[in-house]
Amino acid sequence: MTIQTKIHMDNGSSFVVDVHPDDFEARIKNQLGVLINNLIDFGKVRINPSHISFIETIETNSNE
Repeated sequence: MTIQTKIHMDNGSSFVVDVHPDDFEARIKNQLGVLINNLIDFGKVRINPSHISFIETIETNSNE
């Protein structure tokens, strides 16, 4: 099973990144736990965490 993160932005767009939600959260916050207000690269997409509405966990089978 593979766990990915689906990011829903405040403008209604959404993206799936091949990053575990815990790792995703660690990448979008600074050392004090505050959201970074800058573009962060996730491969095919760069997002500004201050514009995230919510995230969800996506589980997929590795065999698909």
